[in-house]
Amino acid sequence: DYARKQYYGREGSTKVNVESRGRPALGGPFTLVTTKGEPVNQAIFLGQWTFFYFGFTHCPEICPIELNRMSKVVDAVREERPGEKIAPLFVSCDPRRDSLEAIDEYLSVFHPDFVGLVGTPNQVNEACKSYRIYYSIPDDKAMQEEDYLIDHSIAIFLFDPNGKFVDFFGNRYDEAEITAKVLQYMDKLQKDPAWTNW
Repeated sequence: DYARKQYYGREGSTKVNVESRGRPALGGPFTLVTTKGEPVNQAIFLGQWTFFYFGFTHCPEICPIELNRMSKVVDAVREERPGEKIAPLFVSCDPRRDSLEAIDEYLSVFHPDFVGLVGTPNQVNEACKSYRIYYSIPDDKAMQEEDYLIDHSIAIFLFDPNGKFVDFFGNRYDEAEITAKVLQYMDKLQKDPAWTNW
């Protein structure tokens, strides 16, 4: 397959035309903790379509917009495919401030089924590497102010029930477009179980 996409990358960055062939090797092993304090890895989410979003709870604008969009997509897809299992995940890139309680409270505003994940700084860094997420933590002086921002990639990632990366959706896609694409991918996998195994 040959695809041309506009990738918006990070907060505040301009769009860039990206040409790619095939599907990138995205995703992989991670060990994090849910807001209930339960350790999880990528295998826990096999058997369901998984949406990933990486952000932080103190994000003033971008993360709320993206999580709200993701919530609408999850509901729209479930309405069309009530038999499909879907897991919307939020991974915090700010383990210093984002406690389990803070993440849980933050996500409750968006969707009751959101699974919040965080870990040690090293675990978060490894998860971001696996999913090719860019994020930049400010220096120690800025972090002492407690109101610092984290520059990070802006995209919703979709993985199939086999844990295979399917697509990512930058902020140029609206809820209807993402929903249509997700439903299309579900149909493809139903018709050809080996569709994403390449």
